Amino acid sequence: MTVTFTLNGADAKFTGRAQARLSDILRERFGLLGAKSSCLVGKCGFCVVLVDGSAGLACLIPAFALKGRAIVTIEGFSEGAAREDIDRGFAEAGLESCRYCEASRILVAEALIGGATRPSKEAMLAAARGIGCRCCDPRLFARGIEKALEARLGRLHGR
Repeated sequence: MTVTFTLNGADAKFTGRAQARLSDILRERFGLLGAKSSCLVGKCGFCVVLVDGSAGLACLIPAFALKGRAIVTIEGFSEGAAREDIDRGFAEAGLESCRYCEASRILVAEALIGGATRPSKEAMLAAARGIGCRCCDPRLFARGIEKALEARLGRLHGR
């Protein structure tokens, strides 16, 4: 099976098994190691990528579901103003993620504030709990998301 999709803003093609996991495709075919394949059942949250702007678990996404989708990994989100907003918000909140879950936290935050809308406290806490790392308190992560949104709105609207 061959499927075409967008990966970090560029056209990409995968030829292989229809059931191949996106997490494996990213690592083995494209050399992108930011999405970590830990549990392979969607429980740990360490393999988060953006799928058409929403957070998705790469270990649960089969190759056949990639057709026409836009996938962004932490490598593709590593530079630019949007990333700076999140880094600033996390720093202001005092959030220090470990290197293992950092990519997932950054992409989850972007999925929540990407449209510069204010996510509910419940949505932020649920997203925080979806990453199974103990390096920081979910409430601190939610605070980091709030601060990142403030940074985003300030940048976009001169506040």
